[in-house]
Amino acid sequence: MPTAFNDVYTLDFSDTETFRWSKLDMGDQPAPPPRARHTATVIGEGKILVFGGLDRRKRYSDVWVLDTMQKTWTCVVPEGKAPSPRAHHSATLVDNVLWVLGGYR
Repeated sequence: MPTAFNDVYTLDFSDTETFRWSKLDMGDQPAPPPRARHTATVIGEGKILVFGGLDRRKRYSDVWVLDTMQKTWTCVVPEGKAPSPRAHHSATLVDNVLWVLGGYR
């Protein structure tokens, strides 16, 4: 059976002749549960928001923010009624609003 991951990799292509993968050591800090078919959206300088996804049969509606400068995860609990847990959706940032469209429950 396939396995979901929660690891973080970077691909540095600042030198266009040498591309380099690196796995980040995030330590023992809190991190999102392993998942697939989520969205990851750049929401500001050095910030990536992860929403939803699934691990085998469990679907998520949680929100995590990765600070790429500090290399830390923060679980965010937004106000209001959250979308139902979902995967296979899309998310797009327009101004300061993240639009979540479709998906499967």
